[in-house]
Amino acid sequence: MFENEYQLIQESFRKKLKNNPYAGFSRNKEEAYRAGVNAAMSILSRFYHQGSPKSVTAASLVDELMEREGVRTVILQPYQDATISESGPATILIVTD
Repeated sequence: MFENEYQLIQESFRKKLKNNPYAGFSRNKEEAYRAGVNAAMSILSRFYHQGSPKSVTAASLVDELMEREGVRTVILQPYQDATISESGPATILIVTD
């Protein structure tokens, strides 16, 4: 998610808070509506500030995967060839980043 998208969505939530459809009807409904919008804003903020998957580089994803249990890493130097043999189930990723 890009910053302008994040800001646009947060602004939409702020407008929802100002234009509460339950204002003046029932205090409980009005407070519940505000709490729901605030919760949505908080969730969006956490998602944005933790970094969405599209903003993470392939190299950092590979580094993270290499540390996981059940992942076997084969690193090839430039112009080095290799044959890899595995028994399934398996997923083989070739990353040239």
